[in-house]
Formats: sequence, structure tokens, C-alpha cells
Amino acid sequence: MIEKALIYICMIFLSGNLSVVYAWNLVGHKLVAQIAYDYLTPEARKKYVLYNQAAAKCYGARSWLNAAAWLDSYRDKAQPKRQSMHYINLPFSWDNTPLKPPNPHNIIVALNEAAVLLQNPQTTLSEKGFNLRVILHLVGDIHQPLHVATQFSHQFPEGDKGGNRVHLKPNAIGRNLHAYWDNGGGYLKSSKRLKQKARLLEKRYPCHPITLFEPKVWAAESFKLALSTAYTLDKDNKASTIYRKKVRAATHAQIAKAGCRLANWLNAMA
Repeated sequence: MIEKALIYICMIFLSGNLSVVYAWNLVGHKLVAQIAYDYLTPEARKKYVLYNQAAAKCYGARSWLNAAAWLDSYRDKAQPKRQSMHYINLPFSWDNTPLKPPNPHNIIVALNEAAVLLQNPQTTLSEKGFNLRVILHLVGDIHQPLHVATQFSHQFPEGDKGGNRVHLKPNAIGRNLHAYWDNGGGYLKSSKRLKQKARLLEKRYPCHPITLFEPKVWAAESFKLALSTAYTLDKDNKASTIYRKKVRAATHAQIAKAGCRLANWLNAMA
């Protein structure tokens, strides 16, 4: 009976796959995962590889790098609110437009819940694998500034949905502000030499041990970056060469920071 119930539950989960929400693109999530993997202890690496393999029964087999991007293609029909786990709409306005509160089921809540379940001895190996994949993905998401900020204005009284409603002048990187940052100002457009890119970021931004793991603090940092950098387009919404360079520089730092924090957090929970 238990085996039949597990099969039924897995069928429900697997029936809900539909890609809708993104943060950093596929390359961005893989870079974060590669950096984190490089900094895992041997003990942690062995444990989490096992968890990820155990998740295959319900959620499909994925390599470590693909597991980090997997959540963008996963949808649970039984829990549609999971779509909002990818972001938090921290509001701001520069023209005094009334603000709306952030979404209650958000990326901060989801990360904290996943960490609890990952460490719970009563959680099955398959569900540990699921929650590992959630953490792999969302730690990347929370370092993308447009996944934590939403602008309210006379033009966007209901919010700009993390820059998704801010359409840019034609360019080769992204149609809107959110997509432009997902692609890292062009830095994340190609998956070629991914490991080499990870090594370069590790060299440029060395990872140091940390003991404080606060997703709300990471979100606050990304929110500040959104205001200081992401929302500094020209008035005609043209992504200039100077702006593109700022986005790329911020992307380098955020990807490296995300990978380092992810590794430290996973090591602490191993």
C-alpha cells in the first residue's frame, strides 16, 4: 500500500510540469551550482549527490547542474502557490504611488522551509532531494535583484512585476528589464566553457567561510542592488553600453556570492 501511495503521489507531482517563471537563466543557475559544488566538503558532496539521485523517483533524474535549474520547469498542481516561491515583491516607488505588501508565500519563506525539511530526519530521501533542488535553485534566484524588487509608479500602479513590464528598446539581450538581468547583461547568454567561467569567478571573488545564513538578509542586499543599479535605465528605457557593463559586473559578483553562500549553507546542514 505504501509503495502504491508513493507512485500515486509521484504521478501527481510529475503531471504538473509547465515552465513559467525564471530568474537567472539556465546558465546562471548552473554557474551558481558549479561554484557551490566546488566548495562542498567531501562529506557534504556525497550526501547531497545521494539526495539528488533519490529525487529521481518522483521528480526525474537530473545531474547536479541541471538539478539547480530544474525548479523553473516544475509545477505542482496540488500547490499552485509554489510558483510564487521564486520571488518576493519588496515594493518601492519614486513617485509616491501607494505600495502593496509583498507576497506572503515568497522566496524567503520557501528557502527557510526547505532548509528545515532537508535537515529533518523524518523527511524521506526523495523529499530531501526535492528540497535540496529547491535550495539549489532559490539561492540563485534570491541573488537576482529583480526577483526581490517591484516598482510601483503612476505607470505601474499594480507594480511592474520585477521589471517584467518594463519593456526595453530593441536589443540582443532581453525584451524587458527582468529578462535583461536574467541574461546577466549578455554574460549568461552562452553555456560554453561553463566550468572555466566558474573558476574565473571563484578566483575573482574568493569564497570565505560564513556561519550566518539569513535569506532575508540576502534579499535585502539584492533589493538595494535593484535600486542602485537595476532601476537606473535611461528615461527612454534604453540599455546603454554603460548600463550593460554595470549589469555584467553585478552579475559576476552576485553569481559568485550565491555559489559561495550556497556551499557554506549546504556544508553547515550536511
